[in-house]
Amino acid sequence: MAKFPVFCAECAVERGFSHGYYLADLRDDFCFELRCRYGHDVKCFLGNQGHEILFQASVYSILDGCYRDAILFLFSCVDSFYEYALRVIFSDRGLDDDIFKACWEDVSQQSERRRGAFVFLWVRTFGGCPELLSDKWVSLRNTVAHGGKIPTRQEAVDFGNAVFDMLRPQIAALLSRFPDAWRTQDERVGRERRMKLGDGSGISRLFCSMILSEFVGFGRGNLNYIEYCLDFYSESGKFADLRKDPSRFIR
Repeated sequence: MAKFPVFCAECAVERGFSHGYYLADLRDDFCFELRCRYGHDVKCFLGNQGHEILFQASVYSILDGCYRDAILFLFSCVDSFYEYALRVIFSDRGLDDDIFKACWEDVSQQSERRRGAFVFLWVRTFGGCPELLSDKWVSLRNTVAHGGKIPTRQEAVDFGNAVFDMLRPQIAALLSRFPDAWRTQDERVGRERRMKLGDGSGISRLFCSMILSEFVGFGRGNLNYIEYCLDFYSESGKFADLRKDPSRFIR
């Protein structure tokens, strides 16, 4: 299971800021509730967007040799981006979030419906069809998820590159055209995750360095992008210490 940083404010006060960070298993709501090694109750959540977190988790899974998990994280990353993109466009048009939720409820249970909703609204907004994952990658995901296939490392890496190539220009297009709506959705994400942890003080929001956001303007060219990232986070890579010292993971 991919691990992400959590923050204990009491440990930071008692032992120094860098000692306030721990690594914990990722939850599907990107929130954390646990007791640290010194007995403090910790509540915090990741402030990054869901697709960024899931893409990051896929790279960690490849590093850990969990190639099946990587494939499933990557496909979930794409689905999460579809939802986020639709919310951004809805927000820009002044449509209430309750309207989005009512519409999304009808399509959210099937990936094909989510993709179809995304395609048609993207065409209406940008005047052209968005790039989608090819049938090759959809078939791979389905055989992994439903057919018991154990993917190879190379299949996971190639799938990651395909997802990166697809999402990078679409994220850039949304950020360029709808910066205010994008920021509005960032704020909504924070509010909703905080509410899941209940009322009261002592809840920390963590913004982490994520591959997909840090390199959104990065032109891959002939570079094997996922291998490039894997090298950074490997035991001998330039950013290996990010996985060993979670305090350096925060931006």
